[in-house]
Amino acid sequence: MSRSVQRVFTTGSFWFSSVAMAAAVATLTTVVQERSHETMAHTGQLLRDGIAERAGARGVAINQTGPVLLPNLSFDGDEQFERALVFADECARQGVFVHPSHNWFLSSAHTEADVAVTLDAMDTALDRVAAEFGRS
Repeated sequence: MSRSVQRVFTTGSFWFSSVAMAAAVATLTTVVQERSHETMAHTGQLLRDGIAERAGARGVAINQTGPVLLPNLSFDGDEQFERALVFADECARQGVFVHPSHNWFLSSAHTEADVAVTLDAMDTALDRVAAEFGRS
């Protein structure tokens, strides 16, 4: 080997990540074949509609942002996330884990039954928000 070749360092993005890249390709292929994005959009819309209905019934003013696959819930006038923290705490007590100030992430593994369980937990959480902070 020539001495000049021994002094050359080469690199490239993902050269040593072939397993990770293969996994990414396999994942994307599966998402397309199984139409996972449609499943997530469907369950996300069910979740979003259910939250809006339940919050409205309690007079709790909420905002829902982000794509339905990555929903984000906030409460009107909740700059310090006090309502959101109470909401997330009560959801956790009910066995549903949501982030109080960041998007949630749906998976194609989530079913309509999962959404129903989540909305039941959110009923209790919205009741607690309404009790502690009043109706908006």
